[in-house]
Amino acid sequence: MRTQLHPNPWLLPEDALTRQLDAFGPPATPAQQRRLEERGAVAPAPPSLEAAADDLARLARSTEDEHLTADLAAVAASWWAGAASGRGADALSSQDDARETEQETGGTGGAVTDREDACGSGLTTAVTAVDRSLFTAETAAARTGPEAGTAGGLVDGAAELHRAALSDPRVAPVLECEPPPVAGHHELPPGVQEDPVRALGRAEQEARDTLVRAAASSSGEQRAWILEALRTAARAGQVLDPEQPVPALPGRP
Repeated sequence: MRTQLHPNPWLLPEDALTRQLDAFGPPATPAQQRRLEERGAVAPAPPSLEAAADDLARLARSTEDEHLTADLAAVAASWWAGAASGRGADALSSQDDARETEQETGGTGGAVTDREDACGSGLTTAVTAVDRSLFTAETAAARTGPEAGTAGGLVDGAAELHRAALSDPRVAPVLECEPPPVAGHHELPPGVQEDPVRALGRAEQEARDTLVRAAASSSGEQRAWILEALRTAARAGQVLDPEQPVPALPGRP
């Protein structure tokens, strides 16, 4: 990160990177580093900050330690946000990203959990958070109107990604839970009347933090879906309501 990717120090200052790396434990000693290199266990540096975030998502997808899962998801969210900053509509509009993330995090798109296992799980909380983001996006779209230009495109792009996430077969059992996680109506974030785009950004940031916590209490395809939703929320939150600097560990105490 520090020597090869050179993240924007305004978005990810040195103290944020230090906190992120500290979350993963102490660095390898010189002897440990040599042994890793001899075994070929040191991966090449990723080509971009977003690729580095995708690498962390893959690790979060497979680890069995809940605390580590949450740390990996939080740092991935931070780096996705940092990579999305300044990209505008390009950060949200590509459906290819969603398909790539399924492959990166191991998602298959098939329903793999029954209703009894899903209800009351971290996945129900995650679905509710995504549904609130969609509800807020639709409200923001109604308030911005066709004259909103780029801002309207950002809102529409976020809504499209959330609709796709909620129609994924992997969350179908959760939609039958009682009470249902998809309420059809949610409390809107403050300021939605005055600045609906930024209000949606704040809703995305809240969803991001919820999804980080939900990832830790999930597993398998549930976690894969949550990580895909987290990527959307992290990027949308940064683009719609820019946070500078990006939180080092969103969703973590």
